This record gives sequence, C-alpha cells and structure tokens, in this order.
Amino acid sequence: MSFVWRDGSRFTPRMLYDFERLAAAFAAAHPGFRLFATSALRLHSEQVALFLERFVVQSTGVGPFGDVRWWDGRRWVRVRGPGTVAPPGTSNHEFESTGYGAVDVRDNGKDPGVTIAGNARSNWMRANCSRFNFEPEGYQFREPWHLKYVGPLWAGVPGGAGDGTGGAVAPPTDDDDDDTEGQDMNNSGFWYSDTGSAGPTDTVVYLIANPVSGWWHEYSNGPGLGPMPGGYNNGVAAAFRTGSFQRITASHARTIRRSLDALRSRVVDGSLRVEINAGDLGYSLDDPTSYTGT
Repeated sequence: MSFVWRDGSRFTPRMLYDFERLAAAFAAAHPGFRLFATSALRLHSEQVALFLERFVVQSTGVGPFGDVRWWDGRRWVRVRGPGTVAPPGTSNHEFESTGYGAVDVRDNGKDPGVTIAGNARSNWMRANCSRFNFEPEGYQFREPWHLKYVGPLWAGVPGGAGDGTGGAVAPPTDDDDDDTEGQDMNNSGFWYSDTGSAGPTDTVVYLIANPVSGWWHEYSNGPGLGPMPGGYNNGVAAAFRTGSFQRITASHARTIRRSLDALRSRVVDGSLRVEINAGDLGYSLDDPTSYTGT
C-alpha cells in the first residue's frame, strides 16, 4: 500500500488527487478561504485506539454525552470528548474494513465554516463535493465536516502511474499558516506506557521526534492519568505532521531520545558535523600518497 500525507492526514494518492481538486474548487468559490483535512484514512489499530480513548464498557446508563455503542459483543458508553467515534470496523475512515475512505474537513475561517450545516461554505461543500468523488455522508449523523470518498481508492492518479503510487500528486506543501517549518514533514509520532507507581492507571507518554534536526518533544496527561484525549492528539499530529502516534516500548523511546541527542550535538549553526576517518576517504595515514578521494 502506498500513502501520501496532507495536513497530517493519510490519503491514497488518488484520494489526495481528488481532495486537492475539491480544495482548489472550494478556494476558487470562496476567495480568501482554504480547505484542510483534520482526519482521513485510519488503520484498524488507530480506529481501535481512538474508540478506546473515548468509550468504556458500561452495562447501564448513557454517560455524560448520551452516546451508547455496541462493539465486540459489549455495550460501550462515551465518557470523553470531543465528538463521537464509530465502533472499529464500521467507520469509512477505516478503509481496511469498509473498502471506502473518508476525510473530515475544516476551513481557515474564524467562524465554524464547513464544520456546521447551513452556512454558505458548508452548503457549497454539500452541493459540490460529489463532483470530486466525495459524498456529504456526515449529514446523516450530524457531522457536516465528514465526507465519504467514493472514488477509486487504489487507482492511479490521472497522468501518473497506474499502480496506486501516482506520479501526478506532488508531496504536501507547507502552505498552511498553522504549520511549522518545513522540517516538520520529517516528524514521527510515538507513544509508550510508563508503568510506574504514580497511580492505578499508567502514565501514557507521547514522543514527537525529528530525525533530520535531532529535535524531540514529549508530553503526557500527567502521572497515572492515562492517555490524552483523542482530539488533543489529533491536533498535535496535524500541527506537527506526525500522521499518527505508533506504540513503542519505554526502552525503545529512550533509545530514540539518546540517538537524537547525539545527532543534535553534531548540528551547529545549521550545519551537520560528522566524523570522517581516513578510511572513508581511501587514504592511509601511513602513506600520504595513497589518497584516492575527489
């Protein structure tokens, strides 16, 4: 499978091709406004993790949101926000299970824009997205921002290769005012569980790492307080373009941090200092005439 990324969200090349056409038409119809993705394709493991962040097994009651779902033969109640999550295996974001795709959208307006029904930009999206292989599926469950992708998910990009890798879709650009500098395209996201004695629940720690600059950052919900809310992590993943957070062990996280610290110590004034020995240059210290480098 081949994926590309936009706004920290995963697409197939063909899906991104159609989304870019939709975004261009939206911008042309609404000068000064741009369209962004807040979530697109998800792996099954990501859908499970997102669901478990917000729902708990509960035999009675409806919880603070009145949101009750059935999954895995059990009754689940949403206890955290923001927003609901479809049970794993049923969301069109989860392409592995449904065979479709989906994207949640927002625009750069100061008002809710395309995220609520009834305003001019949202009405335009509802009326026009089908021209670009999307359906306004979210209107069926009070999520106007949710668009189902009904195009050829794994087809080649017009003018590109036919195997789904696509030749006509350029890499995502850093033109979002909310984005950080270009090196963020190289960021990776991880999380690990710190099973210390802070409380009955693990401390879940999130690590953002940049293998180009050596920069890294960690954050958590606090000792013994479990995972951060899914919406918070989605926002971080979008801002830093990590795509998602993959689980690793605490010892692996320590190895990553140490490696990045070692890399960063060799970066001075924007230049990477590396050690080169004589053997790297084909040069013998015992014979100065043996130099074969260029």
